[in-house]
Amino acid sequence: MQKFTVLLLLLLVPVLGMARTTWFGDYESVLDNISDGRDVQAVDIDGDGDDDIVLTAYSGITGNVKLLVNVGGSFISTVVDPNFYGATDIEVGDLDGDGDMDIVVGGSTQVRWYPNTQGSFLTVITLTSSYDQCRGLHVVDMNGDGDLDIVVSSYSDDGIGWFENDGSANFTNHLVSSSCNGAIDVNGADLDNDGDMDLVASANIDDELVWYENTGGMAFSAAQVLASDYNGIRGIATGDFDGDGDIDISVAVNIADQFLLFQNNGNATFTMLELEYLATGAWDMLMYDIDEDGDEDIFGFSQYEHDPQWYEYDQNGQSMEHTIDSDLLGFFGMTIGNFNGDDIPDIAGMRYNAGDQNEVICWYGSRTEDWTEHAVSFFVIGASDVKVADFDGDGDLDVVGAADTMERLYMFENVGDNVYHKTLIAEFLGVYAIHIADIDDNSLPDILVASSDANMIRLYRNFGNMQFIEVVVDPLLGGVESVDAADVDGDGDLDVLGAGHSDDVVAWYENTGNSFVKNIIDSNLNGAADVVGVDLDQDGDMDALACGAFEDEIVWYENIGSEVFVQHVVAELQDGVKAVQYGDLDGDGDLDVAAAVNVASEVAWYENDGNMSFTYHLVQSDFVNAFAVEIDDIDGDGSLDIAASSANGDTLAWFANDGVGNFTMNLIDGDFEGPRGIEIVDMNGDGLKDFIAASHYEGQISWWENLFGIPPDPISIELTPDDPVISIGENGGSFDYTATITRFGPTQTFDAWTIVTYVPNGNSVITASFNSLPIQPGTHNYSLSQYIPGLAPAGDYMFSAYLGSFPWIGEVYDSFPFSKEGVMTADFSVFDETELWPTVGAIGEATETVIQTDSDTELPSEYALYDAYPNPFNPSTRISVALPENAALQVTVYNALGQQVAELVNGRMSAGVHGFTFDASDQPSGLYFIHAMVPGQFTDVKKVMLVK
Repeated sequence: MQKFTVLLLLLLVPVLGMARTTWFGDYESVLDNISDGRDVQAVDIDGDGDDDIVLTAYSGITGNVKLLVNVGGSFISTVVDPNFYGATDIEVGDLDGDGDMDIVVGGSTQVRWYPNTQGSFLTVITLTSSYDQCRGLHVVDMNGDGDLDIVVSSYSDDGIGWFENDGSANFTNHLVSSSCNGAIDVNGADLDNDGDMDLVASANIDDELVWYENTGGMAFSAAQVLASDYNGIRGIATGDFDGDGDIDISVAVNIADQFLLFQNNGNATFTMLELEYLATGAWDMLMYDIDEDGDEDIFGFSQYEHDPQWYEYDQNGQSMEHTIDSDLLGFFGMTIGNFNGDDIPDIAGMRYNAGDQNEVICWYGSRTEDWTEHAVSFFVIGASDVKVADFDGDGDLDVVGAADTMERLYMFENVGDNVYHKTLIAEFLGVYAIHIADIDDNSLPDILVASSDANMIRLYRNFGNMQFIEVVVDPLLGGVESVDAADVDGDGDLDVLGAGHSDDVVAWYENTGNSFVKNIIDSNLNGAADVVGVDLDQDGDMDALACGAFEDEIVWYENIGSEVFVQHVVAELQDGVKAVQYGDLDGDGDLDVAAAVNVASEVAWYENDGNMSFTYHLVQSDFVNAFAVEIDDIDGDGSLDIAASSANGDTLAWFANDGVGNFTMNLIDGDFEGPRGIEIVDMNGDGLKDFIAASHYEGQISWWENLFGIPPDPISIELTPDDPVISIGENGGSFDYTATITRFGPTQTFDAWTIVTYVPNGNSVITASFNSLPIQPGTHNYSLSQYIPGLAPAGDYMFSAYLGSFPWIGEVYDSFPFSKEGVMTADFSVFDETELWPTVGAIGEATETVIQTDSDTELPSEYALYDAYPNPFNPSTRISVALPENAALQVTVYNALGQQVAELVNGRMSAGVHGFTFDASDQPSGLYFIHAMVPGQFTDVKKVMLVK
C-alpha cells in the first residue's frame, strides 16, 4: 500500500456569496429590419414604471433615432428624429431637471439632445457641429453642481470635451484635448478618488487607453497613458468591479478580440486582467450590478462571432464568466432594463445581421431567489464529481472533488466561514466518480474513486489529520464510472460496488478487513453506467440497482440469499440512461426509482406498485443530456424531491414533489457550464438541504445555500439541581436534579447522555446514556439522581447533559457545578470505571440505558455489546456490555492478524451494564477487534482503531 499525505497547495478559497442568482432565458425579437442599427438604451420615457427602449440607426432609412414604447411587455415603434444621418451613440438622463428622461445622441457631424415632453419629443436641439464623428457619449454630473453634463469624444477631430449644464439645460462646450488620436469612447469617473470627476478615453488609432486628471476647478491634465499597444481599443465602461471602493475600467479591444479589465489599485494605477481573448470584433462594454451583490458586473459584446458574456467578481481576484446566449452572435449595443415589470433586470441588445438589417432583441431575466451560490474553488479543470463529509473531524463539512481533465483528486478543507484550503490527495488517470463511506469502520469517512481511464477502483482510507492510505479495490474494471458502498453480505462491514462502462460489468467487492474479493453480479449490462446498493424489495438483504447506457435499461439485481443475484428489469428503452437513485417518491411505503436519461434528455421516475413492478413517469423533458440525479427532501415538507444536472444545458434544478409523485421543476442555476456530479447536503448546519455541484467546463465547484426550506424545529434542555449548592462528602453520595426538555416542533428522535467532568484536569466519565428517544412537542420534566463515588478525587466538578447523537454530536446541552470533599489524589482511574457512577432514573422512554448498576434501576432486557468510546483512540478506549442476568462473561481483544492481545474480563458478572477499558499503550497503531461472549447465550464483536 502506498501512503499519501495531503499536500497543502497554499490556495485559500474564500466563499463567494451572491445576493441573487440571475439568468436569462430565450430571447425575443422586439424590432427587426433596422437599417444599420447601432445603439440601444433602456429608459422609462413615459413614467409608467416599465422601461422603454431608445435606439439609433446610422443610415436610418426608417428613422435615425427611434423610441420603442413598452405597453405591457409589447413594444410600439415611433420615430424621434428621422433626419440625423450617422447617429451612433445614445444616452439618456434628466438634462433639464423636470423629472423625466431626455435623450442625447452623437452622430457624424453633430451632438443633439431631445427634451422629453410628457413622453413625446417635439424639439431637437443641436449642442455642437464641431465634433466630427462623435462616437462616444456619457451623461454625468462632471462639476458636482447637481445637474447632468455631457462628455463627448470626436473620432475624426481627436477631441475630448464636456458640455457644462447651467441647470436649465443651457450647455457650454469645454475642450479638454484635441490630440486623442482616434477618440472613440469617453467616460467621466473619479479614478483617483479625490472627489472630482476625471475623464478616461480610448484612442483607437494610437491603440491607447488614456485618462485626464481633474486637477481642481475643472482643469484637466494632459493625457496620461494607462495602457498602450492594444490593437483597435474601442468601447469602455467604468464601475467598481471588485468592490474595493475605487473605479475600475473595462475595455473592448476590437482588432485584438479582447475584453479587458483594468483594476484600480487605489491610486489611479491599474492592473490588467484579461477577461476574454477570443471576443472576435469586441465592440463595447457595460457595467451593472446584475446580481445585486454590491459590486458592478461587466457585460461584453462583440461585432462578430462571439456569445455575449457577463462577468462577476469572485472575491479572489478572478472573474466568473456567464454566457447570456450561445446561439446569437454579433452586437453593437446592449442595455439593462426592466421590460416586463417583474423587478428582475432584463437585457436588450442591438443585434448585427447580414446586410446591416439589424434588430433589437431582449432576454428576460429570471432569478433563483431561493438559492445563494457560494464558490468552493475555480481551479478544478474538468471537474467531474464532488462529495462532502467532515474528513478532519472538526465539526464542519469539507469537500472532495474529482478533476477528470487534470487527472487529480482534490480535498477542500473547510477552515471556517466557508473558506477552503485546496489540497492534493492523488494524481491518476480518469478521476471520474466519488463515493464517501467509512469502509474500514474507524469512524472516519473514506473516499472511493472510480477511475474510468485507468480502469481502476481506488479506496483512500482516512486515518485522521487529512492523511490517507491508498488501497486498490479493483485494478482492472474497464471504464469504471460508478462506485458505491453497502453491506452486501450482511457481515456488518461495508463492501464496494462498481460499474464498468466498457466491460459491461456490475460487480461487488467483499470487504475482508484487509483486502477486497471481486464478485461479478452481471457481465452483460451494455454500457454499465451506474450502480447503487439498496434493499429494493425490503426483504432484509442487500440488492443492487444499476443502469446500462447502451442497453438503455434500468435493472435491479435481487439478492436471493448468499449473495446470489437474479436480474429484473425496472425499465426498458431509456435512451442512454446515465444515473439512478431510489426512494419512496409516492409515499406508499415501497422504494421507487429515479433516473437521469442522458441521450433522451429526460429526468424520470419509476413507480413501484409494491410487487416490484415499475411504471414510468416523466419528470422533465428537454433537460439536455441529464447527467446526475439525487433524491432527498429538499423543501422540508416530508416528501422526497428529485434534483438533477443537465450536462449540456448548463442547468441545475430540483423537482418539488407534491407528496404523491407529481413533480414541479425549480431552477437552482441556469448558467453553470457543464454540470456533472451533484450532492444534496446541509453545508452550513442550518438544518436545510443545500446543493453542491461540479462544473466540467468552467472547472468550478460551488454550493448553493437553501433559503426557502423548512428548518427542523428547535429543542432545548435545562438542568435544575434540587439544591443550588452541591457538596458531596468524602465517602461519596448523590444529588438529585430535574432535566427539562422542551420541543418546539413535531416528534423527533434524539439521544441523551450525562457527563461528569473533573475541573482541575478535565478528566470525565459518561455516567448515563439514553438512546433513540422520541421527544414529543411540549415541555417534559424528568427527575434523576447522580451518584458520585467516594474514590472520586476532591475538588470542583461540572455535571452536564447533552441532546444529540451519542456520543459525539451534542446539539444542545446544559450544566451545573458541584464539589466533592476529601483528599486530593493523583489516581484518576475511577474515571475509567463507569459502573462506579450510576444514574437513577431515566430521560424519556429510553430504548436502552447504557449505564445502569444501581439496584433501583431497570436491568437490561437483552445482551448487548456497545460501541467503544472514543474510537479512534489513543492510548485507551472504553467499552460496555449489557447483561440481562447473572452470567459468565469473557471480553478479549485481537489484532488484525487474529492474535489475542488483551483479556479484559473472564468470569461471572452480575446483571447490569459493565464497562471495561482497553489500554493499548504497548500496542502499535492499527485495527483491533473487541470480542464479547457469554457461552451459549451471546457473542458480538466491535472494531476499534488505535491511531498513535
